[in-house]
Amino acid sequence: MISQKLFLGLAAATLVVAVPRETANLPFTDDYSKGLYHWTKFGNGTWDSHQNLLEGRLGDTSTWLTITPNRDDYTISTTTSAINYPGVSNGIVFRASDGNKANFYSVGLHVEYVEIHVWKDGKAETLKRSAPVIRPGLEVPISVEVAGSNIKVFLPGGGDIEPLLEVNDETYDKGGVGFFIQGEGENFFAGIFRTISISDNHHDERMEL
Repeated sequence: MISQKLFLGLAAATLVVAVPRETANLPFTDDYSKGLYHWTKFGNGTWDSHQNLLEGRLGDTSTWLTITPNRDDYTISTTTSAINYPGVSNGIVFRASDGNKANFYSVGLHVEYVEIHVWKDGKAETLKRSAPVIRPGLEVPISVEVAGSNIKVFLPGGGDIEPLLEVNDETYDKGGVGFFIQGEGENFFAGIFRTISISDNHHDERMEL
């Protein structure tokens, strides 16, 4: 496992994540056309919303947006891209249990690889990593399914039926959903996300890519 130092409070790092504050009934869909009023924001990174699009730019401290589904198990679907800048990554955060201490899982997209992390009080450990499956700047659908201790990541090119990544981990069993971007520089464009959908998968259902 690879330990990483959390980018919270550090220069050139921006995070968007969901913690137990607002509760969203499932199924939940947001195309950002009404703004980000129901997402809670922290930090000075810049997040702009347009219909079907959320754009993030790096700040010199972390940024958080929050929403929490009312289920422990769910499937998250959106469309994003790997940013072709050295040291920049973006992705999805889920089962976030404490926004101040940064306890959650994340799926990060890099130009070199895709990986699943578990964060414990601000420190990340790599649970699993894949070879690269997407081209930098190309928008692709991504789906993350969490059920009990099982986490699956689906991406085109890595398998639409079989997951690209799959791990079992019992650190967190519930919590919020969100996004993150991180990297070096200030006001650098660092991530885009299309409409996000969160569905109930208590019956082993998942949203198709």
